[in-house]
Amino acid sequence: MIHRGEVVEQKVRNSDMKIVKVAEALAITRNTLYVRFQTPNLDLDFIKRVGKIIHYDFSQDIPELKTSQETLSELPEESVTELQSLSECTKALLNLQKKYIALLEKHNELLTTMNFAKG
Repeated sequence: MIHRGEVVEQKVRNSDMKIVKVAEALAITRNTLYVRFQTPNLDLDFIKRVGKIIHYDFSQDIPELKTSQETLSELPEESVTELQSLSECTKALLNLQKKYIALLEKHNELLTTMNFAKG
């Protein structure tokens, strides 16, 4: 059985992108990305997202991806349109999540600055 997390980690490390940049693009922390690398049965949608970010097609390493892509082409046209619409919603949600994380990081930075100023 293929350890999906290890495959993804290897390809990310071999890509031109730094891990911190991949994590930012995924709107997760670097530590969360490392945890995902340890997940043997990593979610296929997550793997596809990583592939888009690092410009790599994981379907050649993870056979289940080929099956899920072939299944999409067999769906009725209205279902594909609905899935594409959901994809746009997901992109919007991820964009909001990135903004939220950036805001939290600024907040934490301010708290740290204030604690230094008090001490």
